[in-house]
Amino acid sequence: MFKKKLALQAAVATTLASTSAFAADGASNAFDVQSMAAIGAGFAIGLAVLGGTAGQGRAAAAALEGISRNPGAAPRI
Repeated sequence: MFKKKLALQAAVATTLASTSAFAADGASNAFDVQSMAAIGAGFAIGLAVLGGTAGQGRAAAAALEGISRNPGAAPRI
């Protein structure tokens, strides 16, 4: 019960504090859009790299497991 109450208070405090911090000043420029596009591209590239390396790691792990189970098949793997 205490954890739920604390979590609710933290969520309310974060929401109320961030509304004034992220409030628009009325003027937006092209640099805002470009900077957000750059940040989005950075996250997208990071996720793509994470997925590619996870796939390569799984492939290498499967190859090494196959070699450890059957050392005679190492040249073919």
